[in-house]
Formats: sequence, structure tokens, C-alpha cells
Amino acid sequence: MVPENKGPLVSVLVITYNSSKYILDTLESIRMQSYDCLELIISDDASTDNTELLCQQWISKNKEFFENIKYISVENNTGVSGNLNRAFNACTGEWVKIIAGDDILLRDCIKDNLEYIYLNEDLNIQILFSKFYKLYFKNGEWHQKAMLKDPQTYILFSSCLSNNEQLKLFSREQHYRIITIFMSHKAIKSVNGFDERFPLYEDIPLMYKFLLNGFKLFLLPAYTVSYRVHGDSISLKKTDKIISKWHYQNLIPATLLYKIPMLTRVEAIMVKCKIQIDKYLYESPLNERKFLNVIIYRGLIFPFQLLYFLCKNKIIKDIVKNKQLKNIYFKDQFSHD
Repeated sequence: MVPENKGPLVSVLVITYNSSKYILDTLESIRMQSYDCLELIISDDASTDNTELLCQQWISKNKEFFENIKYISVENNTGVSGNLNRAFNACTGEWVKIIAGDDILLRDCIKDNLEYIYLNEDLNIQILFSKFYKLYFKNGEWHQKAMLKDPQTYILFSSCLSNNEQLKLFSREQHYRIITIFMSHKAIKSVNGFDERFPLYEDIPLMYKFLLNGFKLFLLPAYTVSYRVHGDSISLKKTDKIISKWHYQNLIPATLLYKIPMLTRVEAIMVKCKIQIDKYLYESPLNERKFLNVIIYRGLIFPFQLLYFLCKNKIIKDIVKNKQLKNIYFKDQFSHD
């Protein structure tokens, strides 16, 4: 159980950029937490709407609900990674929960995370994920859908895996969304926070940094966050290019820096070949998202993707087989909603 009295201070970092449509929902979900020893840090990345005004008005009315509140703003947009680092550098909590300015914390989010950590002290949990709902707008109203129920999704979090085995799985697309992450302050500090070389690719590089520094990733088998899907989301904005600017400036260099060194020689060659095609296409007229161009691109990358898929799946299956990880295990441990 969480220690009596106030318990450890938890810093909730709210990351905003033009979040005026949803920011009040986010802030109210934090105020309504069943755990009350909270520090609130709101970091805005040069919004051009009235996000700042809404936040300042809300803060003036709700200061008494928090141990401390800070609002941070900058004149120039730096991207998500820089914004997260500013928020982290301003916080003082023993534990840190991050949330985007359009998502929702479920009422027991903080309490459930802390209780799981204290009930499993022998595991020395520093990085904890959990399950989440997707919020989507349809037929004039918001709907909620439980996500990631497939037991295979949770292989990465099996307690019998070593840090090195987790790193091998993670390097082969066994990922999990950062929206639910709950971290110790000392863990983030020890890896020097988020990698600002990739302004709009904050999550995967951070997970590599944790794993490369010996941290294990754990999963709380409970729903703690509602992730809002809407047209203003950076990750969902449509582009008329096959290889987008985000892909070229963030995903490709991060893959070369973090992923490639973790792969076998054959896997690395296949991924590098696809990257070369992506780089060429980005600077080519063929990058226009037209039907024929898409067909040509898919045809070019298919043999490399196929061989990489076969190689990585063999490694994943070997790990699963060696650890005797079976579907029934994951159903028993993680699928109780």
C-alpha cells in the first residue's frame, strides 16, 4: 500500500500546444484524482490560441488542490521533447506522470500506479506502464474504447524477461504507448531526460535510453488513462507525401542512432536499405502521395521488409519459447478488465 499520511509527492506534467479545446478536461481530471499529494506543472510550447489564458484562469481557481503549481511558457516552439524536458526540470516530485493537454487521467490513475509499485517493492519498479482507453468522436459524441487487449501485446512486460531480452524485443517493434508511463524522478534524471535531437519523437528514444541504462519496463494491469484521438493530433495529421517531414527528420535519424545497433547484421542491412529508399524518395517527385507512386514505393521496400520481418520474428519467437511465455499466462495476468 501507499504510505499513510501524505505519501510521496507526484509531479503531473501537462504538455500543451494549442490545446484550448481540451485542456480544461485534462486539468479537471488531474484535480479530481483520488490521490492528493500532487504537484502540477503545465508547460506550453508557444501556443497561438488561448491555451495560456485558460490555464491561468483555471490555476487561479484551483491552487488549493495542489502542493505546488507552475506554469511554463516560451516564445518559440521547440517540439514535444524540449517541452517535456522543461516540465521535468521544473518538477520536484519523487514520481512523475506525464500527460498531453488533450488526454484524461482516470480518477485512480496516480493511486493505482503508486499502490502497484509499493505492493511490488521487490521488483524495484522505476518505469511503469498501464492500460488505456481510446477516446474518439463519432456521430456527434465522444466514445471510449479499451485498447491493447491482445495478450501478445504484453510479452514485453513479462517479469521473467531480463533487461537485455526486453531491449531485444523493444528493438523489434514490441512497443507500448508512452501515454500511460509513470516514472521515478531519479530514473528520468539518470538518462538526462528526453532526446531533443528528435523534437517530435519523444517516446521511443526515451525507452531506448531507459533500457540501455539497465532499467526494466513493467506493466500495471489496470486502465489509468483515456487517450483522445482527434484531427489536431500531430501524429494523426495527414500529409500529401509518402515520406513525411516528420518521418525524415525524426524517425529515420532516431532509427539509425538507437535501433540499428541493437539488430543482427542481416536485420540492420535490411532496415538500412529501406531507409536509403525512404531518403531518396523524400527528395524525389515520386514522394507525392499518388496511387502509382505508392505502388512503386511498396514494391521497392517489400523484399527488405519481408526479410527483416522473418529475421525479427525468429528472434522474438526464440525468446518467447525459451521463457515458455504462452498466451494463457498473459491472459491470466493482464486481461482482467
